[in-house]
Amino acid sequence: MGLLITRSTPISWGEEVAVTLSRPPNIYIEIFLLGLVVQALFSVTLITLSAAGALYVLNVLYTRSTGVYFFVDSNIPAAVFLGLHLLVTDPATSPRKNFAKILFGAMYGAGVFGLYAMLARVGAPTYYDKLLCVPPLNLIVQALDHGAVALAARLRSFRLRPLEWLSRWTPRQANFAHMGIWMPLFAVMLTTGFVGGNHPGANLEFWRRACDEGKRNACQTWTQTMSVACQHGGGHACLNLGLVLYEGRVAPKNASEAGKYLARACDLGRPYACPALITAVQRDGPSLFQGGCHRGDGESCFILASLYYGGKGVPKDYARAVTLFRQSCDRGWARGCGGLAECYRAGHGTAADAARAIAYFEKACGGGIAPSCYAVATMYRSAQDHALARQRFRQACDLSVRSVEAREEYFKPGSPMPASPAFCTDTDQ
Repeated sequence: MGLLITRSTPISWGEEVAVTLSRPPNIYIEIFLLGLVVQALFSVTLITLSAAGALYVLNVLYTRSTGVYFFVDSNIPAAVFLGLHLLVTDPATSPRKNFAKILFGAMYGAGVFGLYAMLARVGAPTYYDKLLCVPPLNLIVQALDHGAVALAARLRSFRLRPLEWLSRWTPRQANFAHMGIWMPLFAVMLTTGFVGGNHPGANLEFWRRACDEGKRNACQTWTQTMSVACQHGGGHACLNLGLVLYEGRVAPKNASEAGKYLARACDLGRPYACPALITAVQRDGPSLFQGGCHRGDGESCFILASLYYGGKGVPKDYARAVTLFRQSCDRGWARGCGGLAECYRAGHGTAADAARAIAYFEKACGGGIAPSCYAVATMYRSAQDHALARQRFRQACDLSVRSVEAREEYFKPGSPMPASPAFCTDTDQ
């Protein structure tokens, strides 16, 4: 709660954990099997079962009424699935009576559902949904247990034969019966694609069609999903989001952000992205990026510097490019350091200076820019420093391979992927 109130979430690894948890291909099965151990030892199956059941029902009702998916690219996110197995099943802080366990689990499922919507509405990280409802639920555990006892006494007064029969079971026997219900329910959820597998909501095209059809929150979800895909190297998503933000038809017009997405798509080699970027600059002028650069955005400085360096959409001006590359580098944008190094190496806009070129290439390489690692490796090789050259060639190769692997992890099989990095061919030269 403190992180939310102070808006200090970025200092934690919460988002990274929530996002990467779903990457292992069989994560739901692994969590389920681990959960079975906990359920068998501590008789908490009813909590997990009722929480999953509540989420199942709420998801089905939402999708049938709106035509879209509540949790965007899954029905029960992997982090939530982990929560209903291991977060709310601590026997020291959960109910002891069966009816109370059912209510407790169902309230957790419904709480996660409601908190996700509330957090999204206020612009807070949605992965807190599985956490924030736990303390209030723990506070009412005793009340739930007392209510369960009172209800059981009232039901016994009716002398219902099925209840009398069930009351003869030991808690352990009852728990194994509950596990016998949970296991086939999970099997149904898994085999029908409700959890695991390729969820339709993970496809950008699904949200584009839903947006065109005017379905609930579909346009907002489409733009958010494109932003995430772009961050993971999706050139098509970068291009589409840039065009959407520039047009201002589906989302509020934001020309400067649109330009940045178009530039990323251009970098990723997406057809039509570079011409679209140049056209936008010709229409709006350098002010498309100058405002962001003046506000300290290193990426905007870098894009504008690159345009001046290449004379694309603006007059070629190496001196102006050097100034902007320097501003970009000083503001922490590693590619700006690489651009400045290139100016020093080529003597464009400034006097050629190999030492400064190496220093700035090294800074960019340390920031994870593979082409700068490659460039400085070639300079070390020319200077006969073969040990450093091999080290930087290997670093360039490793950075490029990791970049490709990250995109492969994020995008579904069949998506167009770049070939093996060319940097790797020079590693041992």
